[in-house]
Amino acid sequence: VAGWRRERMPEMPDDAFATVAPDWVCEVLSPGTSKVDRGPKRRVYAREKVKYGPPAPAETQYRNYPN
Repeated sequence: VAGWRRERMPEMPDDAFATVAPDWVCEVLSPGTSKVDRGPKRRVYAREKVKYGPPAPAETQYRNYPN
């Protein structure tokens, strides 16, 4: 999930991708991609000045409880 401030992207693009770096991102980290998520990908976000929070500790788990 990504988001843009309206002043940076006043209208949604017609293309399947955006050419403007997002202002923030939210990602689900998984053990299988953690090296990429916490390494090269974070460097790209930093270079493009995309806001992101520190990754959750490995012991943090989110669970989906049935209704």
